[in-house]
Amino acid sequence: MTLAHAQSLAPDLQVAPATPDRDDEALLRFADWCFGFSPIVAPDRLDGLWIDTTGCDHLQGGEAPMLEALRGQIAERGYAVRLALADTPGAAQAVARFGRDAVSIVPPGGQRNALWLLPITALRIEATRVADLRRLGLRTIGALLEARVRLWCGVSARRS
Repeated sequence: MTLAHAQSLAPDLQVAPATPDRDDEALLRFADWCFGFSPIVAPDRLDGLWIDTTGCDHLQGGEAPMLEALRGQIAERGYAVRLALADTPGAAQAVARFGRDAVSIVPPGGQRNALWLLPITALRIEATRVADLRRLGLRTIGALLEARVRLWCGVSARRS
């Protein structure tokens, strides 16, 4: 949405100029701080942080307590955060950014269900491809998966 539209919806909205260098420095500080949760942390300028917690959650009492501790400690520093834990980094990123909950744990093998209702933009594909898929009426990952199955079945049926 445009700034004018946002301000019309939230008249008290505070606006500040972008500071990409300072944002990068803050992200690197957060990445360093996250080494307390995992030895594998990688900043991603557009998406925040990737943290591989494999084998680390038990040190915090399990997955849910670990995510809650992480969320709480970040909140104490004055930041809002969305966290997700999943079998793959892509699924975790999609659920964190587009899921309905601020903290989500996708159960092992539950990626399909967790991603089903998310918008196709959660796939991190080019904007032109998103526009093409929307023109075809595909808005969610589930709709895209269903269309793929129908297309695959249609092609295999013609070959029989």
